[in-house]
Amino acid sequence: MSRQPGQCITLIPSVTLDCGETVSGIPIVYETWGWDPSGKKPVVLLIHALTGSSHAKSTPEDSTPGWWEPFIGAELALDPEKVAIISPNLPGSCYGSWVPDVKSEIRLTIADMARILEELCLMLGISSLKAVVGGSLGGMVAHQIVADQRILIEKTVLLSCGAKQSAWAKAWGHLGLTAMENAINPLVGLSLARQIAMLSYRTPFDFGSKDEESRTVQHYLYYQGTKFLNRFNNWSYELLVRAMDTHHVSQKVSTTRALIVGNLQDLLYPIADQKAQTELFDHVSYFEFDSDKGHDAFLVDHEILNPVIHSFLAD
Repeated sequence: MSRQPGQCITLIPSVTLDCGETVSGIPIVYETWGWDPSGKKPVVLLIHALTGSSHAKSTPEDSTPGWWEPFIGAELALDPEKVAIISPNLPGSCYGSWVPDVKSEIRLTIADMARILEELCLMLGISSLKAVVGGSLGGMVAHQIVADQRILIEKTVLLSCGAKQSAWAKAWGHLGLTAMENAINPLVGLSLARQIAMLSYRTPFDFGSKDEESRTVQHYLYYQGTKFLNRFNNWSYELLVRAMDTHHVSQKVSTTRALIVGNLQDLLYPIADQKAQTELFDHVSYFEFDSDKGHDAFLVDHEILNPVIHSFLAD
């Protein structure tokens, strides 16, 4: 997909990936809110989840609501009046940043993504961050950046993820990729992968509201799978799912304060994942909540999470 209005792009000169290959001229697309060219305002790096993009909030150039729209604004989780927010599109995603050629041997890892975003920050003259924030896949990358400590990071907010990709989460990804591999029509395969993933993102109670006389749950899933085809592609989906399977951070962090957030009804990353993650930080706050939105709660339960994140970052 092409770059959209309001997006910026920076070329990373070169990065050596975990596979041993050095890649040059890596384009990374990003968007900013409250950006301060003088560099005096503290910077927050915001990282999207599996199918997100750099468009976290609407802009004058693009009024489309962003994936974290209710969390960015005055006195919300991220206040552009107080911090400069930069939201990059992850490498491997299909929203403008670098995607390895499908014919290449390159398979990205979470550590690769973190390394590239670290280089992006350095290219933009950012040597320290007020915070790095991410949920799900974005939380994995954020945790890896904090563990790398190539950039001084005061705080981190990690939502709905763990310190490593569990066998349970890998199994869900495997089902989607298997559907893609075995479908005669690639579009049917991608649609089915999305429908499978939706089962892990929500809860039985939430699905009950989608099974009515006027709209059955089967129609809901079919709609979600079909809609997904208009904004994603098979190769990016495979790259990102396989990257998540590589996630494993084991080193303890002593210099960055962490806020770990988990939902008691998250079926994909159960609360035990977040509790285990807290053990890797010397300075950590932990918040759990109960939402029938399941794994997707970190994207939609803004009334619960805004004050918690805002308070942590303001402290």
